[in-house]
Formats: sequence, C-alpha cells, structure tokens
Amino acid sequence: MRQLFTIIMILLVSFAYAQRTAPAAQNTFDAEQARVRVDLKEDIQNELDLDTLYPGNFFDAPGYTNYIWGQVESEGFIFGTNDYGDHGYGQHFPVSAPHEIYGAFYWFGAAAGTTGNVKFKIWEFDGEPGDVLAETEVPLADIESSWTLWPDPDYEDGPQPGAFFVDFTDEDGNPVIVSGDYLIGVDITDLDPFDEDVNELGNISTEIGEGHPDDLAWIWEADGWIQVSVYLDGALDIGILPVVYKEAVTYEVTFHVDLSLAIDNEVLEDFDPEEHHIMITGEMFDWTEPDPDNEDMVLEHLEGDTYAITLHLEEGAYEYKYFSDAIDDGWDGGEWPGGDDRMVEVTGDMTVEDYFGFTDDEVDTPLLDDITLNIFPNPASDVFYIESDVQINEVRMFDVLGQVVYSHVANDTRHEISVGSMKNGVYFVQLTTAAGIVTERLQVTR
Repeated sequence: MRQLFTIIMILLVSFAYAQRTAPAAQNTFDAEQARVRVDLKEDIQNELDLDTLYPGNFFDAPGYTNYIWGQVESEGFIFGTNDYGDHGYGQHFPVSAPHEIYGAFYWFGAAAGTTGNVKFKIWEFDGEPGDVLAETEVPLADIESSWTLWPDPDYEDGPQPGAFFVDFTDEDGNPVIVSGDYLIGVDITDLDPFDEDVNELGNISTEIGEGHPDDLAWIWEADGWIQVSVYLDGALDIGILPVVYKEAVTYEVTFHVDLSLAIDNEVLEDFDPEEHHIMITGEMFDWTEPDPDNEDMVLEHLEGDTYAITLHLEEGAYEYKYFSDAIDDGWDGGEWPGGDDRMVEVTGDMTVEDYFGFTDDEVDTPLLDDITLNIFPNPASDVFYIESDVQINEVRMFDVLGQVVYSHVANDTRHEISVGSMKNGVYFVQLTTAAGIVTERLQVTR
C-alpha cells in the first residue's frame, strides 16, 4: 500500500446525470460546455451529437478527491507527479461498439509549473495497455486545475474553469477511431519531480472503494503497467472523460405477421394481396403515420397469408402496431382501434411472430400438437441439442426469474446450445417456429 500524505483537497461534487448501465456510462455532451471549454472545429460541434463518457462508477460515486504530497500521513493514491518515479496513469474504457474519440476532459485538481510537457495518450487495451493509438502534448504551464468538473463562475471559493479539455483530432479535424477497448491517460515522463506548489500535477479520482468493481484504473511504473488494485483494498476511477461519437449497434429484427385469423374473422375481409398492403409503424419510426408509398414500413408478401419485414434496431423496448389500407387509410387502418400497442424487447437478432388483429393472449397457437420436437440430453451438462420437423426461427432460454440467458436466430430444424457457462438449475427453452411458439423445460447439471 502506498502511504501518501495530506489531502490537498477533498472535492465533493453532486451530479444529476441520468443513470445508464455501465461499464462506461454515457451522458449527452452539453453544447454550452462545448462552447466554454472545447476548442473543436465549429463544423464538428454543429454536426455531431457527441457524448461524454464517464469512467466506470464515476458518476455514481459520492466522493471525489485529489491526493498529492504534503505533511500529514494519510492513505490515498496519486495520479500525477510523485516521488515513486511513475511514468503515467490511465483509465480503461470497455468498447461494445466502434466510436470516434474527439477529445477528453481531464479533471486536474492541482497543476503548477512551467517546465515540461504533459503527454496525453490513448493506448490499445487487450488485457493490459498496448500500443499508443494517439498522442498530443500540452505544456504544463498551460494546464488549468479546477475544483469543479464543469465550469462554475459562482463557486464559493471563486470562479472555476472546470476540467481541462484535450483535443485529440488531427489538423483536419479527424478523430481517433477505436473498435476495441482502450486506455486513455497521461504520460508524465517529461515533467519534473513533485515539488509542492512549484512542480505538481494531480488528477482527480473517486474515493477509494467507489470505483468500478472490475478495477479500470491503471498506473504506469518503471517495470510496466499495473492495476491500481495491487496497492488498494478496493477500486477507484480516474477523472478522465472521453468525448466521442459512438456508432449505434443495431440488430436484425424480422417481424412476421400472419393474416389468416384476420381474414377468417373478417378483420381483413376485403384484403387483396394484389391491391392492398400491410404496414408497420411505432417507436422505431417515431410513430410516423403508415403510408403504402413508404417502402421502409411496408411488409413483403412471403407466401400464403404471411408477410414480413426486417428492421435494423438498437437494443431496447419498442411499441408498434400493424396497419392495412384494406381497412382504411393512415391511422384509421389499424388492426384494432386506438391504443393497446404491441411491444417487443430487442436484445439481439430475433424474429417476432404475430397474428394481424390478434394478440398472443387471444390466439390459441395452432399446429403445436403436430410438431415433432426433441431436446436432448436433458438434464444437460455441457451441450444440448434441439431437433424439430419444422423450421425453428428463434431460440431463447430463460432462467427461473424470467431473465433471458440465451437468444439466437436459428432458421434451421436443428440447433446446438452450450450450457458450460450456465449455473446449475432449471431453465425454459422457448422455440419460435412457423407453426407457433412452444416452451420446454431443461435441467442444467454440471
């Protein structure tokens, strides 16, 4: 454990950002903050909706602190100049989708000195920091420290400039493009050793034990990179906030709708496939009014009374509804009047099976007795197999709490699932087929 001394400042900052699941939490980049702090090219600011990423558990932590050298013994951790000969430090950011890094906010609680450059870097990360992806240098004399993360002209001890922004774009305004995990931090090898109020650089972090449990903070020592947890009984996160444009991750969601019940029950009694259309609209289209001339929402006729459309949707829940100009135009052509919209939860590539004009509660799923289905071995310890005499469109597994533990678009009559990483217990295997939906019980015993 590193024994450090006097806490120069303990910064308690209250945040009001909406919570979002991490490891790298996200908050929409504030345009006013951009004008005050970020010297990005004007066209970038105007054209892109940038995000500020919060490291690990940063926005949930109640305490923020800057530990640097002093006289009274205390425990903490230094990110910056010190007497240990550290080369630098950085925060690991897991990446689930490619994105472009335009810059980053570095929240320095202490900065003094006129000698040397602070080297801001982005490293590849694959289990540990690797090659440098980008680097920019700023004279230590130009670094601003602040007791607040964002600019606060009315701070009780005087106006505060907020965290220091570092621009990572090149001379043409091009960002750093990352498709995998990365570490972003500071190389301090060009700075003089710590000398209080003369040569010092100290980066804010969360208090010890309030970081992300995976310990995303790293320190660069003479012998290489080491996770901060080597020195601590707990984790913390460093005040480094990348400013990025993230590419959305989308999944293929195929909507099948069967018209047979609607035709038999005269909901679509005058439907003519040569003349009429089936349309879908909902939150995925911002509830744009259904229009047969809008090809993006018109379903394709497959065979018989079945229609389908494949949409590329981000993860999340969507309300939606089907319409047909065989009933009426626009909103008046709904499969039923008014609200009571359908709902789909997108968690990956999937197929949705619907009956026009009827919800799942209203439909006695046909033909299930005619399906020949075999799930083996059961109990399963490593791998189990599903075989059917009709095509299996989608397979999902649920635990006893109703949580989805597996989802896959099969489009085959045979499917294999590994349970090697699943806990022992009872699971429910749900199969969506052309003949309907069937659920089977499976025991996992390893």
